[in-house]
Amino acid sequence: MTLVTAGRVGKPHGLDGSFYVDGPRHELPEGAELTVGGRTHRVERRAGTDERPLIRLADVVDPRALRGELLLIEDETLIPLVSDAVRSVDLDAGEIEVDRDFLG
Repeated sequence: MTLVTAGRVGKPHGLDGSFYVDGPRHELPEGAELTVGGRTHRVERRAGTDERPLIRLADVVDPRALRGELLLIEDETLIPLVSDAVRSVDLDAGEIEVDRDFLG
């Protein structure tokens, strides 16, 4: 299983445990499983926009303690390492930026 960064836990929203995702890199639909702080949680609620998703995770009552933590998701998409698909490679950060339009 390979986990990739889906964003970071951002500012809490409301009183139901919802929070904004900082730097989102995946859609994060309801039902998706995310690993945060070494524990796996299911996305119970997804609102907001693609640029500023608002989510609530199962078993997370107060997201303030997790603020800034990486949200990790299993990446099942195979991406060809060709120039049309890959926008940039940052070896120091260990990240590859993919052209989502190429993937459809």
